Amino acid sequence: MTLHATELSDTLIAARPNTPDFSALQNEAGSDWDAIRSNFEPEGSLKPQIQERDQIKPIFDRLKTVDTALTNVAPSLNTPALGYSLSTHVQEIFSRITEGFKAKVFDVFFGEFFKDTKVKAEGVTTVVDDAFVDSVYQGGLAAFKQGHDYDRYNGKFKQTIELLKHANDADGGLEYFQWLDLDGVIQKSMDAANEMADHIKNDMGCDRALIMGMGGSSMFPKIMNEVFSEDPRTQDFALEVMDGTDSASLQAKFKKLGLTADNPSGAESTALVFISKSGGTLETKHVIQSTLDRLTELHGGDKEAALKQFAKQAVFVTEPGNGALRKLALSIGKRTGGIVPTIVEHPERVGGRFSAFSVVGMLPAALKNLETSEFKRGAQAAIQELFDAANIDDSVVGKLALHDLLAAQSGNYAGKFVASYTDRLKQVGGAKEQEAGESNCKGDEGKKNGVYALPVINTTGPLFQHSTIEGTSRTDRLRMVFEQILTKQDQADMVHNDHDLPELADIARTSLHQETITKLALPFAAHLRDNRENPVITTILSDIDEYNIGYLLMRDMLTTVVQAGLQDNTNDAWVAKDQTIPVNLVQLGHEVPRTLENNVLRSVYQDGVEAFKTDKAKLTPDAAKAAPLTAAV
Repeated sequence: MTLHATELSDTLIAARPNTPDFSALQNEAGSDWDAIRSNFEPEGSLKPQIQERDQIKPIFDRLKTVDTALTNVAPSLNTPALGYSLSTHVQEIFSRITEGFKAKVFDVFFGEFFKDTKVKAEGVTTVVDDAFVDSVYQGGLAAFKQGHDYDRYNGKFKQTIELLKHANDADGGLEYFQWLDLDGVIQKSMDAANEMADHIKNDMGCDRALIMGMGGSSMFPKIMNEVFSEDPRTQDFALEVMDGTDSASLQAKFKKLGLTADNPSGAESTALVFISKSGGTLETKHVIQSTLDRLTELHGGDKEAALKQFAKQAVFVTEPGNGALRKLALSIGKRTGGIVPTIVEHPERVGGRFSAFSVVGMLPAALKNLETSEFKRGAQAAIQELFDAANIDDSVVGKLALHDLLAAQSGNYAGKFVASYTDRLKQVGGAKEQEAGESNCKGDEGKKNGVYALPVINTTGPLFQHSTIEGTSRTDRLRMVFEQILTKQDQADMVHNDHDLPELADIARTSLHQETITKLALPFAAHLRDNRENPVITTILSDIDEYNIGYLLMRDMLTTVVQAGLQDNTNDAWVAKDQTIPVNLVQLGHEVPRTLENNVLRSVYQDGVEAFKTDKAKLTPDAAKAAPLTAAV
């Protein structure tokens, strides 16, 4: 932001050009007005050229001086003599200065932390720290690229890319990969989502909704609801998402939506959206039953009236066919004289944890007035980046997949901790957690056909740093991979006022978001990387918007599949036909889970928990190594 001292004066005068008392106002402001002028550079522009990190504080102090002066002047700008308030205008000018300065501050901090990495002004920057540190691959990425392993993994990467490029071909394609067909299947599903959102708002007259689903069917509605919770566009439509069968939670959501006895009209303005692609999800059926129970209460015990109300307000999202939800809709229609819940078709070959861009994720997005086309544009950018990569180290997805695979195979890592510093992004980490757990953290130990992957532990903010990570990273024997998700700017940021309290003087006039990133997030990650030798992956969003979230969700979905594609799991004939590890299995969940014995793996204590209870002396490293693994009985 460039602002000239004379421009400030001219701007103020222009706002009230016929004010004869403007010079008197300057005299009244006195030294404060001088402070405003004196803190601009001699050339007349406040345009900090920050070259070194230690320059940030004095320049920020200058900005605080300007802000204090403006604040002191502001009351004088609202005098009857002027007849016009300029204080708001002045503060807007300063806010623009502050925003421009904050952007420069972040450039410095990010530049210092990530050498040779340009953080995007718009979009998503992913930094896979060449913390392929020695604990992952001795000598780091450079040494890895010189060995035979690189050629093998790079070949697998190229092979997987070709598979994904042709995933939706009529002949030789892959099952359950229609989530890659953005211009076909997914675009139709987006259109259906937008049409249904319009129907819910305008035809049904609803300004709120309860969405019920399990797994991805609730994860992506949560993302749309929580990531954009502070966006002004989303405030006109209330959304509650239920992803379990806990009665207390469901009762609380009923109350939030106004489905209470003292508000019988609440049901009329609430859309009841139930998502079950198969149609027979047990948890979904339970919540449908509970919703009917609540409506019956609101109708004074009249089940028929409750059923008619339900039929008018319910929306079933399910796959084509004759699933349980469709049968339920027909049964309701027979009981209500033809009133049936609205049915929205979900694409057949899009798995739940890959349904972000189908009607599952896009219906709540459209209900919250978000731009579904921008989600798609971000997703397309992530796909194109992957498909354009010549080699694995040219691709963000390729490097993320390889990094996680090598870390998992090394046996040195407890897991991958994913941390954002805002609650709004926690559900994005939750999607990563689900994709890892449902897709790659499975396999048959006997056949050795599981996919090596680290379990993902999703969390937010500093709380976990002083508990889980402290315990996990205190030993050199077991490390972790740390992924932080940061935003370069935050539209909901708060800049502290100066309340004249000495104990708070060090943070007065500072940005809460900036302080979090520069004094907490980056230093902590540096400590894990430099002092504890833990690999650090950093994702930096230029802003929280549809494009960036679309890109991030698709990036992680692709990484899940590519990680499977890098591994040698072609012993079984029915897998070998694709010449890659079972990317289809990642979708279908056909892997046999690893098994536990006696609640404690024999590798932890020979003969299981009973022996441990009677003879703790046997818990030794040698005994653990010698213990055989057997299937659970």
